[in-house]
Amino acid sequence: MIRPVFPRRRPQPPGAERSVLVERPPGLPVGLGIDVGPAFMHVTQSLLTSWQLSFDEAWQQGMANLRALVARRRHEIIEYESIGGIPIWWFQSGDGWASTLLLLDEELQRRYGHEPRLLVAPMRDLLLAAPLDADREIIGWLHDEISNEDPNGLALPVFA
Repeated sequence: MIRPVFPRRRPQPPGAERSVLVERPPGLPVGLGIDVGPAFMHVTQSLLTSWQLSFDEAWQQGMANLRALVARRRHEIIEYESIGGIPIWWFQSGDGWASTLLLLDEELQRRYGHEPRLLVAPMRDLLLAAPLDADREIIGWLHDEISNEDPNGLALPVFA
């Protein structure tokens, strides 16, 4: 099951072939990964060549797989808590794809509403949202705290 994945904060192990990364709206570096249970195997150029696929062909399949996963979990409840006086909504899929909702505007709006929000994806399976006027220093701290604790934490910025 191939699907989009964001590069992790920590580098790949020495000698590992680099993942193929492209930039996709809204300006995110993204690659592809194969779900192998508790982890993802990143798609490299060697792997694409062995499949006789271009990145774009593999990307289309990955996005179709992501949309199918999202459709099956469309009625998930978004959790809510206040952290440092800031309302925070969060979503975890349980299947490692919550962060990739950043690639699906329609799903972001459906889950978090049409009101402008700050969006934070500190790890592969976590997407946080806060009001647009939230203290960005606190939101940045929250991102870093969570991302640094996860061996596969993401280095994505806070998005509005």
